[in-house]
Amino acid sequence: MSRTIIRAKSKNPAQDEQMILNILTSNGYEQKVKNGEVVYQKGTGVLFVPKFIKYTFNGNEVILEGWVRNFGIFGESKLEGFVGAVPKQNCKDLMMTIARTIGFD
Repeated sequence: MSRTIIRAKSKNPAQDEQMILNILTSNGYEQKVKNGEVVYQKGTGVLFVPKFIKYTFNGNEVILEGWVRNFGIFGESKLEGFVGAVPKQNCKDLMMTIARTIGFD
């Protein structure tokens, strides 16, 4: 898996999870299950590059994972590099918004 990972501290995991969900849904991300993982996806690959964000809690740490699928057929792609630069940056910016909202280190 090629994913971009951002870690943030959580002072209140239940409250932070609700904030994360609010941010994701208000930005058009929908919950999906892909390969047994609960992820949030925006775009289907027909007109827009599919963007994915997954979050997990590990104690008082939130682990945010983000990636795109270029052209919908290739494997996961980190949120870096030239190919698909705009969707990658949009996804990374949203991850940073989430991290700052809950207390990025």
